Amino acid sequence: MDRSDGSVLVVAGGVFGLTAAIELRRRRRAVSLIDPGPLPHPLASSTDISKMIRMDYGSDELYTRMMEEAFVGWRAWNDEWGESLYHETGFLILAGESMQPGGFEHDSFVLL
Repeated sequence: MDRSDGSVLVVAGGVFGLTAAIELRRRRRAVSLIDPGPLPHPLASSTDISKMIRMDYGSDELYTRMMEEAFVGWRAWNDEWGESLYHETGFLILAGESMQPGGFEHDSFVLL
């Protein structure tokens, strides 16, 4: 949430909230992060090791383009930290029917 003084309030300190706050601070923004528990929260779904980011968003070109930029950022953090905290492994999407225009899988494939 962008506040009137230009500072940013990030609600929830999961992996995405924390990384957003880190990036905003890197860009010299004033950031407040609120979360009800310790960071990382032991019960947060974002703190286990099986998270995935992806670029398939059907025909939504904006989200696909944002994810292209996000991958660059994750790779840069690995280089900056000198430790691979983000691992690219790939994944497979299967569809129960043939891909057709207008379908999520088809439109994702065409855009990618």
